[in-house]
Amino acid sequence: MTQSKEWKNMLRGELYLAWDEDLQANRTRCKQVCNKASKCRAVEKGTFVLTILPSSIVCDTRLMPPLNPDPKEDEELFEETDPFVDGPISVDRDLNFKVGKGTFLNSNLCVLDTCLITIGERVLLGPDVYLYSATHPMDLSVRQGLKGPECGKEVHIEDDVVVV
Repeated sequence: MTQSKEWKNMLRGELYLAWDEDLQANRTRCKQVCNKASKCRAVEKGTFVLTILPSSIVCDTRLMPPLNPDPKEDEELFEETDPFVDGPISVDRDLNFKVGKGTFLNSNLCVLDTCLITIGERVLLGPDVYLYSATHPMDLSVRQGLKGPECGKEVHIEDDVVVV
């Protein structure tokens, strides 16, 4: 995916225009992935987490091992390495969202990952948690509603934290 000037400004936490074509294309793609993930709610725990989230949402580039014919053994392969998700969840960009192993992402999680958001290992997020790395200028003359720029700051949640 190309990285426009606005995209690069966003990643640096500088003012950027959110309606940039590249940013909107990525946002649309991510929404489609989140919608697909939400429809998999009835699928077994391991299948939902493994087939959709690591590769598409939480910046996990590891190759998947071959499917184990025993579903219990297959799930155990990932028990110590992958997050567990009780969807639906919504992630704005997905390229700036990293989740540690053994973390629980509860229902209705909303992530606005303008800048990097990292969640450590063994973190427990309650339902309806919102994580924002996006913000708007406080100066009214700069903000200008939907026509003005946005900006952001990184968010980091350490290991073994509970957020309710």
